[in-house]
This record gives sequence, C-alpha cells and structure tokens, in this order.
Amino acid sequence: MAIPEDILSDESLRKRLVEFLAKPKGICIDENTQRRLEELCSQMASVYGLVETVLQLALTKEEKERAAYIKTALDICAGATKAIKLFLVEWSVLVEEANRTRGTQ
Repeated sequence: MAIPEDILSDESLRKRLVEFLAKPKGICIDENTQRRLEELCSQMASVYGLVETVLQLALTKEEKERAAYIKTALDICAGATKAIKLFLVEWSVLVEEANRTRGTQ
C-alpha cells in the first residue's frame, strides 16, 4: 500500500510515521526464557494424551479401580494447570516489558 503524497509532504506526519515504523513490533526473549516456554508448552501438550489414556483405562475397570484412575487423571490435570499458570505469568511479564520498552522509545 502506497503512502499518500499529502502525508509524505507534511513534515510532522512524515516524521511521526518514520518513528512509528522504526519501533520494534515483536517480543524478543533470551534463549533460557525460550527453552522454559517451550518446556511449559510441551508439558501442556503431553497432558492431553496422557489424561485420555488414563480415562480410557478407567472405563475398563470396576468401580473402586475406576475411581483411582479418575483421581490419577485429575492429578495429571492439576500439573497441567500449574504449567498453564506458569506460562501465562511468564508471558504477561514479557508482554508488559515489551509494552514498557515501546512506550519509552
């Protein structure tokens, strides 16, 4: 998309446009943070298959054993909930930091 000539001819608008386009548009993270976020994503993704398997096993068991399998599935879900919360906390810190950095530039 071409920038209209009247914007380019207005020095103030042109300067603001150049400043806007020069600002970073992403979130940069270090390697350790990247590894940690990938690890949390991996934990969250692996839980689905594990819980599904445990629940399928529960369906093949009698009442008392079934309850134990269901409790195990719930315990696994609790671990995934913790991973999700940790991911969201780390992500919100990164977003806040990126927004603060953009605001000072």
